[in-house]
Amino acid sequence: ELETLDDLLAKSELLGEFKAVQNGNVWCTAQNMYQETTRLGQMVQSFHKIFSGEADELDELPFFYRLR
Repeated sequence: ELETLDDLLAKSELLGEFKAVQNGNVWCTAQNMYQETTRLGQMVQSFHKIFSGEADELDELPFFYRLR
């Protein structure tokens, strides 16, 4: 499981060229995401917050966490 951007870059330095990585806007899914299909609405709401910028000040959402 990844915890930091450095962990991600250790997997592949090429990922450091992505704008999201450079801006610190990288989110990972928690392992339970695929087991929680009954909470699809909450998942979609989290996607909306990430893509719309509403999650800019957050580090964690249901099913997702930001790499720092």
